[in-house]
Amino acid sequence: MHLLIISCFLVFSCGQQPPLTDEEIQYWVKDGFENLDVDPKDGILTKKELGKVFSTKDTDDCKRERSIMQFLIISCFLVFSFGQQPPLTAEEMQYWVKDGFENLDVDPKDGILTQEELGKVFSTGDTDGDGNLTRTDFGAFMGLNFPFTDQLFNLFDWNKNGVLSKDEFVDKPLVAADQNGDNQLSRQEFDDFYTKVLRRFNQQLG
Repeated sequence: MHLLIISCFLVFSCGQQPPLTDEEIQYWVKDGFENLDVDPKDGILTKKELGKVFSTKDTDDCKRERSIMQFLIISCFLVFSFGQQPPLTAEEMQYWVKDGFENLDVDPKDGILTQEELGKVFSTGDTDGDGNLTRTDFGAFMGLNFPFTDQLFNLFDWNKNGVLSKDEFVDKPLVAADQNGDNQLSRQEFDDFYTKVLRRFNQQLG
């Protein structure tokens, strides 16, 4: 059984599993649910019901092993298959760039991002006041739904030490996006720069 679990993990994590069709995905999800929904067979999976898969005293050990293995494979499949981020559409990229600007342009909300304004955002995110943003701090600022949090963090982390300094979060991105050298970002400058960034991330998704 342990060998089967490891094999399942390697297939998904190493990319050896060819893409499934929509029909195949529907079949396996349906089959997995029906094999788990047995006591009672009511279209609902409860914690107690799933626990029975592992705790049952079935005299047929092979049957019990098969039930456990099926549960693990389905869980593995859902994590690796459905957890993968599909490429964004052009409209979705526009939404995230617009949302990003509006969440940064707050003090004052005037359509311009200044170094001071971005610095305030950094200070708010630096929850422990150590002068750095951890990956957790950055993720909390970006929100759970933003699809490229890790990629953007890695882009900002110039020295690859696992945290973002104020220079990395504020100064370097500001200089990179500032087209006319006035040390502030207009909405157009922000849109141009971060649309290119998201397109690059999006291409990596396939």
